[in-house]
Amino acid sequence: MSIRHVFIHGLSGIAQIVFFRKPLAGGIFLCAFLLYSPLLALACLVGAIAANGAAALGKRPQAAIGEGLYGYNGALLGLAFATFLPHDWLLWACIAITAGLSVFLYDLFQRFGIPPYTMPYVALAWIVLAIIRPDLGAASASAFSWTIPLTGLGQIFFLPSAPGGLLILAGLAAACPPRQLVLTFVGAAIGCLPFVWLGEAPSLTAGLISTNAALSALGILQVKTRYPALLSVCFALGSALLYPPLSAMLGTVGLPAFTFPFIATMWVGRALMAFIEKRKRGVEEAVSS
Repeated sequence: MSIRHVFIHGLSGIAQIVFFRKPLAGGIFLCAFLLYSPLLALACLVGAIAANGAAALGKRPQAAIGEGLYGYNGALLGLAFATFLPHDWLLWACIAITAGLSVFLYDLFQRFGIPPYTMPYVALAWIVLAIIRPDLGAASASAFSWTIPLTGLGQIFFLPSAPGGLLILAGLAAACPPRQLVLTFVGAAIGCLPFVWLGEAPSLTAGLISTNAALSALGILQVKTRYPALLSVCFALGSALLYPPLSAMLGTVGLPAFTFPFIATMWVGRALMAFIEKRKRGVEEAVSS
């Protein structure tokens, strides 16, 4: 495989963080990282390429590698470790090792019929942070601002600012249909609303709740449903409501929630949808017989 293909597949992996195989979008995201921190950009690309390399060595389907399905968890691991770990040899060792392991976890979830989403990244990041115990800092609290949804979009890629969110929005515009773009932003905004009247919360003002709400709003749009817009809003709200208890629970052992509220929302929500659909088919069959 040529260096060009390795790079393009890496960009596809970065774009798959938001469910799309669009190297152009991955390139825009990478430019956003470069403006914020060149190290962040390099760590993300190394993670995606390392995961794709492990998938290729394991003889995974070339089409899946090209679509970035094996690379996105590695890209997220690179971003997370560049944010939380010391910038030395340990950083690059953790990225390389966990990116390779993410391929195994991705396949494991697939084998059991469970959508992996970002769970391989979350699980491996938790393990590394639990072992190394770096200083994670704390999400800073500030007055509520309507730029929080933008900050939430930026935080999908560990860019903790509204300008970073604007760049991510530009990448999303290159990747997804306009309706999905609008609903993703609406999801991030709706994710804030339950907390506007509940007092200030650091995780809200840092955009972390909107991050999970936006991912949930966009994630359910990738599933064929009868009422996509309504479900997008419902999943965003569900994720926002799940974030505080899950974050508090994980905080007791010194771990961040990352995108686990999004994953839990998608798993539970899709399981409920499948159950309702099954019951509905059962009723229809009983009536027709």
